[in-house]
Amino acid sequence: MPTAVGHSFFGYGLYKLSGSSAQKLPLSKKVLLLITLVLPAIPDLDVVTFRWVPYQHILGHRGFFHSIGFFIPASLLLAGILHLRLPKPRHLRPSLLCAIYFFLLLFSHGVLDTFTDGGKGVMLFYPITQKRYFAPFRPIPVSSIPGFELYCAASDRRDCGTGKDSRKKWP
Repeated sequence: MPTAVGHSFFGYGLYKLSGSSAQKLPLSKKVLLLITLVLPAIPDLDVVTFRWVPYQHILGHRGFFHSIGFFIPASLLLAGILHLRLPKPRHLRPSLLCAIYFFLLLFSHGVLDTFTDGGKGVMLFYPITQKRYFAPFRPIPVSSIPGFELYCAASDRRDCGTGKDSRKKWP
């Protein structure tokens, strides 16, 4: 199931697949590894909006923060910050490579979430479209958020993210 740890492992796999290419980025190995493990899990911070924002809303779970509308600016911003920390003379190519690598790490999160068997899809291509996508087959069980089912059962919300009326699980 794609938990924060699962997304981080997937990011680590991307790091290993890229081999020496990722290690040529203008970052220390420790910083690169830290970014590789943390960045793929960042989109799931949108779970803090569950209490106030309906699931189907653009800012709901698997909405904006799981889309290229977030991935591209976030990748460019992080690469820009790192670019400013490079010693002079600064060259643009290493920073652009960082932005591409960061984008792939973030995008892997959205793609992996399309393979889950729950929820209401992933808004991967917002702002181009607000359509939510699933992969053609969904072999990964959706991850539960500790205590979230209890919150859904106690609330009057029917759109808590499971794609079902969560209150039916509770007496």
